[in-house]
Amino acid sequence: MLVNDGTRPQLLRIRTPRPEVQPGRAGVGADPAARLSPALFGPAGLILDPGRAMSARPDMAGGDAPPP
Repeated sequence: MLVNDGTRPQLLRIRTPRPEVQPGRAGVGADPAARLSPALFGPAGLILDPGRAMSARPDMAGGDAPPP
């Protein structure tokens, strides 16, 4: 979970692989800088408002939750 317990909105840049990308774990582990180029990932950037929380994986169910 990512939580913004501050008083200002925070910009988060979470980039997940594009749906058509299926990197092999062995190759990525051997040389991640060469195998994981920015072109393989979708766009990033969302604002997390103060007092809000969200999953660290935006593609998972749950989204953001109301403040406690």
